[in-house]
Amino acid sequence: MTLVPGLFSRNRMFALFTQPEMRAARGRAAQLRGAIRHLREIHGPVEILEFSRGGTHGAVLRYRVPGVRLLRRLELTAAEAACLSYVCHRAGLAHLPCHEGDRRIVEAALHRLAAGGGSFGGDGPSLLGHAFGGDPAPGDEDGRGR
Repeated sequence: MTLVPGLFSRNRMFALFTQPEMRAARGRAAQLRGAIRHLREIHGPVEILEFSRGGTHGAVLRYRVPGVRLLRRLELTAAEAACLSYVCHRAGLAHLPCHEGDRRIVEAALHRLAAGGGSFGGDGPSLLGHAFGGDPAPGDEDGRGR
């Protein structure tokens, strides 16, 4: 939901809009998209104060946007941290390091979502390929552009 927010229509995926845990997931995806907007430096330069993985919450991201006097701290799951890192990498942003397994973590989370009633799955194109407008080139399975 972070990668493609309008993917699930209200009529076809009504549970996403009514069940409390699904509403919470949609809200969390909106928070991650907000962080991505900040990291794109729309409101001015961003200073990454902390990005640590492997803590009790999976990861912590703290950053500051001095132009709007914003200081933000996000406690992230491993999948959320991988998603942010991977999206930043694909967008050409150098703020968050992209680890080797980030693409696989995001891909696995998307497959779990699809297995829960999403419109993707099976042997078709990868979900990340759909989210980012195409599958990676051969030899670039991790999305690093080698």
